[in-house]
Amino acid sequence: MLADFSDVHFWAINTKEAQTIIKKNEDVFTKGMSDLERKTYLLGVENAFSILDQLFKSGVNNQSIQFYNPDADIGDEYSDEELLAWVNKQKPWDY
Repeated sequence: MLADFSDVHFWAINTKEAQTIIKKNEDVFTKGMSDLERKTYLLGVENAFSILDQLFKSGVNNQSIQFYNPDADIGDEYSDEELLAWVNKQKPWDY
């Protein structure tokens, strides 16, 4: 059975708005953390948004679609046939 891409949902995130919300609530999220834990948390948040921004920009500039694949070696390129084969191997609750 092939995947039915008419059922695919595309989700968008406004990283700037998400960063603003996280920044406004930084004290709530970091309450009880040591200074080192707080700095580590904030660096992780910054890095996560940086990676998302880079992926979104890459996707637009190179006409590619980025997706999470836990089986990939760091990063792999898929043809449409390879992507369909991978999707069809997954259990419905895996994606």
